[in-house]
Amino acid sequence: MPRQFRYSQLLTSTGKIYPFEVLIKAGNGNFLEDSKIKANQIRTIDKQRLFQKIGTISKSTLIEAEKAILIHLDIDLF
Repeated sequence: MPRQFRYSQLLTSTGKIYPFEVLIKAGNGNFLEDSKIKANQIRTIDKQRLFQKIGTISKSTLIEAEKAILIHLDIDLF
């Protein structure tokens, strides 16, 4: 099993949502407040550095996050 994990920064500051960001409404994935995924800030870390699971996003939110990553990387698949 790979030891590395890719993640994107999650912020609760949701004033403006850019095309490379995805809004996660409070309650979706057990998030307590509105948050956003920032696809322009993807990182790779060792899984041992993860100590607490915050929540799990829905499949539709995951698809939106994947689209945001493609937008940020200027990859046109559609």
